[in-house]
Amino acid sequence: AYIQQLESGRIRLTQLEQELHRARSQ
Repeated sequence: AYIQQLESGRIRLTQLEQELHRARSQ
């Protein structure tokens, strides 16, 4: 369960990073 939480957290982080890049390029 703990590892699953880490995985979901990492996915959320990458999504946030992508959105940041998108906002910066606009």
